[in-house]
Amino acid sequence: MTTLRTFLRDALKRKMHALLSVSDSENDKKILKAHWDEMQKWCDVTKADYEYVGYRYALWKGETGAALKLLLSMIGSYDSKKHIATEQLLRKELLNLYTKFDWDHLIDNEKRYQQLNYPKL
Repeated sequence: MTTLRTFLRDALKRKMHALLSVSDSENDKKILKAHWDEMQKWCDVTKADYEYVGYRYALWKGETGAALKLLLSMIGSYDSKKHIATEQLLRKELLNLYTKFDWDHLIDNEKRYQQLNYPKL
């Protein structure tokens, strides 16, 4: 029984990623909202396994503050085995959010951090 529940949770998470990747119309908004509600019934979306989906959903809804909070949480407790995205990709997303907010001091700090930790060859 638990393996079926695990498969269902994984399928719901993958479907949510796919829906977020292709959504653009008003009808898609209803589908995404319904799927998010269904996902919350079966999954604990506050766990690390679902943080990236929650981040993408918050961005899609326009809740950039909630997205920033989730992104900082993912970066703070980064584990390459649990996250779909690499830490470097998460850092680029963080830089994009800081740019969206026009927080120049944080943009400069993040660019310096990325230059020190992810040098280009």
